[in-house]
Amino acid sequence: MILRTMRPLATYSVLVLGLCMLSSLPAYAQHKTACELLTKADAEAVLGVALPPPRADAPFRSLLDNADFITGTPGQMCYFTNYESNNAPKPTRVVAFNFQVRYAATPDAHAVEEVHKQVDTRTYDHPTDLPGLGDAAFWTGAPNYVTLFVYLGGTTRMMIGPSDIGLEAEKALAVKALARLGKSGFAYGPQPAGLTKPVLSKLAAKPSALDQLKGALTVKADAGDVKAQRALAELYQSGTLAPDGSAQHDYAGAAYWYYQASVHGDARAAYALAILYRNGLGVPADAPQAFQLLQKAADANYVPAMPLLSDAYASQKTPVSGQRATYWATTAAEAGDPVLRPSESITPVSPMFT
Repeated sequence: MILRTMRPLATYSVLVLGLCMLSSLPAYAQHKTACELLTKADAEAVLGVALPPPRADAPFRSLLDNADFITGTPGQMCYFTNYESNNAPKPTRVVAFNFQVRYAATPDAHAVEEVHKQVDTRTYDHPTDLPGLGDAAFWTGAPNYVTLFVYLGGTTRMMIGPSDIGLEAEKALAVKALARLGKSGFAYGPQPAGLTKPVLSKLAAKPSALDQLKGALTVKADAGDVKAQRALAELYQSGTLAPDGSAQHDYAGAAYWYYQASVHGDARAAYALAILYRNGLGVPADAPQAFQLLQKAADANYVPAMPLLSDAYASQKTPVSGQRATYWATTAAEAGDPVLRPSESITPVSPMFT
């Protein structure tokens, strides 16, 4: 009886031990506190100054909390400074910055998008993407007062700043923290709906010049040629002639190839895809997707996107939408677009905070 009782217990013990060993393996979300992810030694190595031990603190009104703006817990923020008391001698170089971390129970592909939205609707700042840092990263603010956001694994989001230590220093600090979180390859961002790769029709014995062109461009587009991707999209959008002489547009095929080109940074393709999503041509109508694509094209200085983006901001009712509408109207006018002129700009309103 004793042996029979001990046998399942031994098996259970082995199972528990195995689970513990698996849990100790490096993972992209280890739920370390902010002061465990970024240490005093890390900050001193990056900044080149001696620092006292950092202070764990509770963040308040952080963009990492999206719309909630709740007071967090001490483990979520670590405060570094070499000058806290007016009674102490002031160092030659004063350093002060916050490092924050948040974890989610389940992966969220929209985490970056949500913080972008908070920045866009609650501040005058403009997010600038930083490829190659974590799974996604961007910074906001003036060059001398930067805030860096870094995302990993769908569950971990970090923020450094705002501070005057500079973007390069903040990036170096983020690399230190990321090294303690492990590797990941999570894909952030919305995936546009309704995209289907067009199938080339079987070429006839004597294919038309248009079919030959589509075939040649498809080979290049499949290989990642961005110009070929956009040219192919424009061919599908132009369509073919029906027997009655009317145009037969293939907006679905155009949307697919515009998307491929826009992913690789083609601003004109992003703009064209925004119009298709706005009007529901070849894809389901999707106003938020169209808005983001217009932002992408306008940010890349594609002038035709700017007046439409200005109109989109003008229709919003956020603390800073009027200012953003004015900015894009003015930028478009200065670039020579006749649709909007600076004198027609909308008066900006006061932001919630800057």
